[in-house]
Amino acid sequence: MDILPSMDLYNGHITRLEKGKFETRKFYPLDPFTAVKQFETAGAKRIHIVDLEATEKGTLVHRDLVIKLAASVAIPVQVGGGIRQVDHVVDYLENGIDKVVLGSLAMKDFEALKSLVKRYPKRIVVALDVESEKVMTHGWQVSSEQSLWDVIKQMEPLNDVALLITDIQTDGM
Repeated sequence: MDILPSMDLYNGHITRLEKGKFETRKFYPLDPFTAVKQFETAGAKRIHIVDLEATEKGTLVHRDLVIKLAASVAIPVQVGGGIRQVDHVVDYLENGIDKVVLGSLAMKDFEALKSLVKRYPKRIVVALDVESEKVMTHGWQVSSEQSLWDVIKQMEPLNDVALLITDIQTDGM
């Protein structure tokens, strides 16, 4: 198990949501570049960054900022949030991001996921965000109608993929 410091971005600021609800946004005054440096100095082995706006809008709102943040530290950075197209995955992985976290894309297009895992072994993380025992997608707003355990079984053949499981009811609390 890996424990990673995490930073969520909204409107260029470090942000926290309660249970994934956008109306509960809380902004923190710390600059994102200062935060990633503090994570690195504290001994973090990897940093997890989420583009919250991308989860809401379905476009990579903070792409440039995330790539600059990753370039500003010597430790690996993984990014998630709204990465719903294969070319967005490739863009991040070819521009300094170590791992990409996929939720909606992984749930919607298993063949694309298999292809990405084959092309980028150990660099794809599947986010299984769970509410009421169902895996949620699209920024935790849409139920896949699949149970966590069924999805885990579906992912078993993908040896080079990691799973990131989040209990939405406790996130941000």
